Amino acid sequence: MSWKVHKFGGSTLFDAHCIELLANRFSPNKNEPAMIVVSALKGVTNLLQELIDLAELNKESFLTYKAIRDKHIEVIRTCLGSDQVASFLSQLDNDLNTIRALLSTVKEIKRIPSHNLDKILGFGEIWSATLITEYFRSVIPANDVMYVDARDFLVTQKTEMGVMPLWDESAKLLEHKLLDTSCSIYIATGFIAKNKSGIQCTLGRNGSDYSASILALLLDADELTFWKDVDGVLSADPRIVPEAKIIQELSYNEAMELSYFGAQILHPKTMMPAITKSIPIRIRNLFNGDYKGTVIKATSRNDQLIIKGVTGIDKIALITLSGA
Repeated sequence: MSWKVHKFGGSTLFDAHCIELLANRFSPNKNEPAMIVVSALKGVTNLLQELIDLAELNKESFLTYKAIRDKHIEVIRTCLGSDQVASFLSQLDNDLNTIRALLSTVKEIKRIPSHNLDKILGFGEIWSATLITEYFRSVIPANDVMYVDARDFLVTQKTEMGVMPLWDESAKLLEHKLLDTSCSIYIATGFIAKNKSGIQCTLGRNGSDYSASILALLLDADELTFWKDVDGVLSADPRIVPEAKIIQELSYNEAMELSYFGAQILHPKTMMPAITKSIPIRIRNLFNGDYKGTVIKATSRNDQLIIKGVTGIDKIALITLSGA
């Protein structure tokens, strides 16, 4: 099979219209299955973090719980049928009660254990992936769509470089999970994983992007696409340089160099799994779906350009240390 991996971040998941646009990008094709990795709905992870912060300060969080619930209700009532709405709301309310229980002790000790922190922050991706799976099942044959929980296959360990996958173990678990399936569209949770003890963990900020790149490597995908709210990588920050243009092609090295020095592309760590197998990375705009965006691959055309992009980091000091 010729796998394609797609990642949709929070900037493309803020209302029902976005989810409808997302679904319109795909049609069932068992010879070219799509693995769609999703973040939480826009703003939800920040709201979950707010619940944690309020609990540590022993403050009331009723409005934050309401904001999380209302955010999802606004989307599901447009996207899903009445039976699906009832089922999703039941899951959402159960999960919110779980969060309340996990936070009940935080008010006493003024801090949250790391495993509880990861569990709470990971709910946004679970809700998002569940919602999008149900929407797909309402518009294409249900047996063509599969929900994929990353905790079932993505095993990680903490290293000096942060959380890293255990590649062989993860590959075997993913192969076993997909062995007897014949779907064409798979909706996967980004951001979350499990450690060697089976306890849920997260991949850190921007972890959903990293999840997509990990899946691209594990599936030996033909292409990895990050869907955003911009047409691709710009030659400069348009807030500073209004005439900035889309860069059609970048090499992995060029993209990482721009990223190191402040360009909002992808974190270099995010790109590394795809680079390992020379999988092309494409950045496209969900709201301008006919435009092919920027492709990042092993080598890129020179296009006679002396300079491809300009970037910078402000509010930084350079310190030189010397001596014995």
